Amino acid sequence: MDAFFEDLAKATEKLVNAMEDYVSKMPLVREKLIQTEKQSSIEDGLNYTDVEIENIVDKQLDAHPFSNNLRESMKPFDGVMQGD
Repeated sequence: MDAFFEDLAKATEKLVNAMEDYVSKMPLVREKLIQTEKQSSIEDGLNYTDVEIENIVDKQLDAHPFSNNLRESMKPFDGVMQGD
């Protein structure tokens, strides 16, 4: 049982760190990407709507390292909780 709690503590710490990074940094990343996409849309003559820009940014954020790190940090936690 001690091994379970040790594994749980390690997995929880990794997940919490990833969550803190995500929550603290992603709003700024999102805003920067939105501004970049708006500017690019104007410069390239594409004139995307705000909804189109949001969709583009959402795809970029889904592939962002902070998102990937969060997803990867969930795997050990899920494994411990499922008894793997």
